[in-house]
Amino acid sequence: MNKSKSATPKLYYGWLVLAVCFFVLMCSTGVRSSMGVFITPMEADMQWGRNDITRVLSLGIFVGALSFIVMGYLYDKYGGRRVISVALIMVGISVFLLSRVNSIFGLILIYGILGSFASSGASFVTIHSLLAKWFYRRRGLAMSLSAAGGSIGPLLFAPFCAFLIEAFDWRTAFLFIGGMVLFIGA
Repeated sequence: MNKSKSATPKLYYGWLVLAVCFFVLMCSTGVRSSMGVFITPMEADMQWGRNDITRVLSLGIFVGALSFIVMGYLYDKYGGRRVISVALIMVGISVFLLSRVNSIFGLILIYGILGSFASSGASFVTIHSLLAKWFYRRRGLAMSLSAAGGSIGPLLFAPFCAFLIEAFDWRTAFLFIGGMVLFIGA
C-alpha cells in the first residue's frame, strides 16, 4: 500500500507564538495606556492631586525605559518565553494590587515601579526579539501583526476600563482587569 501524505499542510507553530504575542502586547500596552481613565475617579476618591498622580505616571515611563536594559539581559539569560510570561503575570499582579492602593507611596511602588518594570518585559522589545527567532521568512509580517496587538490594546482597554469604572468603581475595574491579565498570562 502506498501511504500518501496529508493534503493539508501543518500549521507552522510560529503562528501560534505570534497569536500569543499579539495578546500579550494587547494586554500590556492596553493596561498601561488606560491609566488616564483612572485619574479622575482616583483623584476624587482618594483626594489626591492630579499632579501627584501624573507624576507617578511619568515616573512609570522613566522606570520602564530603564527596565528595558534589565529585560534585555534577562531575555538573553533566560529566554523570551520565561521573561515574557513572568512579566505578564507581574503586570496582572500589579494591576490587581492597584485596587488596594491607599496612598501615593503605594501608587509609586505598585504602578511606578512594579508595573512599569513588568510592562517592559512584556513589550515590543522582548516580543519582537522572540518573534525574530521564529520567523525568518515573513518576519516583517509577523512583527507587524504583533505590533497591531500593541495598538489594539489601548483602543479596547480604555473604553472597557471606563465602562467598568462607570458600572462599578475604579477599584473593581482594577480587580477585573488584573484578573483578566493574570488569566491570559497564566
